[in-house]
Amino acid sequence: MSSNLKGPVLFAKVGWMKFYNGPRPEDPKPIGGGLNNKENFGHEGFNFRCHGNRLLGFVAAPAQEGKLDLQRIDPSPVARNRTRGATVIFVATEPRVCGQKIVGWYRNATIHSERIPYDPSIREGMMREVKPTFPRFRPSGYQFEGNLADATLLPLAQRRSQRVSIPKKNGVGQANVCYPLDKYGRMNPQKLKWMREALEYVSSYSRPNLLTEDGIQDELENAVSVVTESGDGFLSDPRIRKEIEEYAMACARKYLIRRKYKEITRTDDRHCYDFTCREDGETIYVEVKGTQTRGEKVFITKNEKANLESNPNTILYVRHSVDVAAGKRIRVSGGVEKVINRWDARLGSFAPVTYLYTLPVSE
Repeated sequence: MSSNLKGPVLFAKVGWMKFYNGPRPEDPKPIGGGLNNKENFGHEGFNFRCHGNRLLGFVAAPAQEGKLDLQRIDPSPVARNRTRGATVIFVATEPRVCGQKIVGWYRNATIHSERIPYDPSIREGMMREVKPTFPRFRPSGYQFEGNLADATLLPLAQRRSQRVSIPKKNGVGQANVCYPLDKYGRMNPQKLKWMREALEYVSSYSRPNLLTEDGIQDELENAVSVVTESGDGFLSDPRIRKEIEEYAMACARKYLIRRKYKEITRTDDRHCYDFTCREDGETIYVEVKGTQTRGEKVFITKNEKANLESNPNTILYVRHSVDVAAGKRIRVSGGVEKVINRWDARLGSFAPVTYLYTLPVSE
């Protein structure tokens, strides 16, 4: 492929939702993504609804009645009506900070040039869910097919922490579709740079996935930590929590530099550990926690615990008792540093804090 992106790739701009699994009271419809999402329910609101093991994705293509130009994705002669083995990356604008974020993707997907009608049972189910609130809703079909095993939907925390920079110029701008190639089959070098960065993020990501039970469990654990801090009388605004996390990360980096670790790499946007570094030729994994509490207890996710148990060369860095000044600008300062080198899972204790309950199948 002339774009050197290791296979067909398409970036699809959608409205912002948490689950993309139909309307819910806490997640009623896509935010942004065009006029239709202001007055109606955008079809991308079902992009991560599982139909057995299938996912059917939609994007509001800009022209030709929603037809996608597959020659700008895969210029091979066979890619006229559909292309297989593609990566479809969904991008949305985060409402509060107005930054474009990757929200999820299908790998090994099929992209159709024209919309494919939904099966009647799927279409009728969508209508039952949406029409009571949005009478104008008419399911118009899908352009992407993916498998559940090859799909990822990012939790909100992972969307906001990612450091992939998606520009508007030579990137995902007003149009809802961003092709890797122009109409002559050429790649813009500036576009190639950020697309490679995005694909590297997708291929290396190993953090929670909202399409799996582990991902949902991680969300529950985050919710429990918020409730616990609130119960202890501390502020739990997501912006404050983010500032505390960033402050703790900066303090941890200074500690690693001070201790003369080498090749310090931040990894928290795609892996369940926050840094890797090197010492005497060995890879060291670093888990970082920041908290307003006294640091006697910290929340460890299931994936973090699994990484600890499989990698004995792990450091736990805790910055506790930090001070927070909340206002128009949040300031985090102070705190006490506590470090466990060669963190041993057998020391201290782990206590379950929540359960994941699977509801019985409806009759």
